[in-house]
Amino acid sequence: MSKRKWEPGRKLTPLEAMAEIAAGRPVYFRHKWTHNGWARGWQIAMLIGCANAGVIFEAKPIQENVQ
Repeated sequence: MSKRKWEPGRKLTPLEAMAEIAAGRPVYFRHKWTHNGWARGWQIAMLIGCANAGVIFEAKPIQENVQ
């Protein structure tokens, strides 16, 4: 199994979530990393509803500790 490369960040508002997806960046949806190509297939109402429910998060790269 490969190491995780992404971790969830802060919760996104509907406009922030739409901007992240449109910019080609991945998002976290219900505790899972989601590719932006997959997220582009979501309906607008689903995106708004899920963002308002607080289940869409910013995806940020995991910083590894190099010693």
